[in-house]
Amino acid sequence: MPYVSPTHSGPGFKAELSPKQMAAFRKRVERWRGAPLAKRASEGNFKAAQYMASVMKRSAPRSKAAAARRTSGKPGTLRKSIKARRGRRGIIKNAYAGPTAPHSFLVTRGTGQHSLAPVRSGKSNIQLLPPTYGKAGRKRAVGVGNVNVRTGSGMTHPGAKPNPFVDEATAHHHAAAVRIINQMLFSE
Repeated sequence: MPYVSPTHSGPGFKAELSPKQMAAFRKRVERWRGAPLAKRASEGNFKAAQYMASVMKRSAPRSKAAAARRTSGKPGTLRKSIKARRGRRGIIKNAYAGPTAPHSFLVTRGTGQHSLAPVRSGKSNIQLLPPTYGKAGRKRAVGVGNVNVRTGSGMTHPGAKPNPFVDEATAHHHAAAVRIINQMLFSE
């Protein structure tokens, strides 16, 4: 406990530390200086990113129609691609959380109405699509050699509404991520 001098007559107070108390204080300060503090801050950043990744996975959209049709790869690729990653540079490493699937920007930003006709000249108007799967997970025999065939000219996609699930998860859980970093930094 610091000693408060009763002889001080000005505003405020005067505090004195004994040499033993000063040594204990310096020991605590030295414990958090330099590399140990940077390591704790880096770990705190990564723990917060892991927390945000779990929140983003829970809020990622699920498409029942795509799961039934399995037209755009395996269902759940967006949800499975959400990861927390460590930064590589700096004394205190950053951490990142978010989807890594190549189509994630199409989901978060949405798409406008667009034609399905081939863009490059010389391409055929017939498009080959991956095989569709039934409820049991077996390939349906549709088209030639289990490949779906359709014409692309004259067809349009109506567009997709944006689903900013990453931004919403970040906005709603930002305070919790900051608390995780503070716990990693300042807990004993």
